[in-house]
Amino acid sequence: NTMQYTFNCFASRYWFGAFFKLDLMEWGANTIVSGIVILTELINTAIENLADIVERSGMRKLVKLGTIVRNCAAIVSVIVGGEIFILKIALI
Repeated sequence: NTMQYTFNCFASRYWFGAFFKLDLMEWGANTIVSGIVILTELINTAIENLADIVERSGMRKLVKLGTIVRNCAAIVSVIVGGEIFILKIALI
C-alpha cells in the first residue's frame, strides 16, 4: 500500500528531524512538503477509484496525470528533505 509506505517515510523523516534538532523553518518546510505529498497521494487515489467506476479512456489519461503529479510531489519532498538533512549531517 503506497499510503502506508508514505506514512512510514514521513515517520522516519520526523524522527530524523528530532534527532538533528531542526529549527522552526526546517520543521515548517518539512511539514508543508509532507502535507503536499499526502494530499497528492489522496487525490491520485480518488482519481483511480473514479476511473475504475467510469472506465473511459479519458479517465485513464487522468489517472496517468494524477500519478505524474504525485511522483513530482514526492521528488520535491526528497529534494527539500535532502537539503535539510544533508546540511545537518555535514555539520556533525
